[in-house]
Amino acid sequence: PLAAALAVAPADVARLSPNTLAYLGDAVLELFWRGRTLWPPTKLATQQKRVVAGVRAEAQAYALERLGEGPVFGFEMAESELAWVKRGRNAVGRRGPMRLRKADYA
Repeated sequence: PLAAALAVAPADVARLSPNTLAYLGDAVLELFWRGRTLWPPTKLATQQKRVVAGVRAEAQAYALERLGEGPVFGFEMAESELAWVKRGRNAVGRRGPMRLRKADYA
C-alpha cells in the first residue's frame, strides 16, 4: 500500500533507511492525530497540544506496547508490519534519544 501511494517499487521502499522510516511514520501518525482532534472543534492551540501529545515518543512507545499485547480497538498488526515498525523504531540518531530511555526504542 505504501509503495502504491508513493508510486515506488516495493524493493525501493524496502531500501529506505530506518531514519527515513521513522520520519515517514511520524508524519503518518501526525496526520492521524490531526484528524482525531477535529471534533469537537476547539482552539488550534488545544488541537496542537493534543496532536503533540499523541505523536511524542512516549505515546508511541505506549501504543506499541499495547499493540504487542494484542488487538487494540480491533486493530492488530501483522508480523510483516511489526518488522517495519521495529526497523523504523530502532532509528535513534547519533546523539541518542532525547527524552526516552534507549530501551524504549528497541
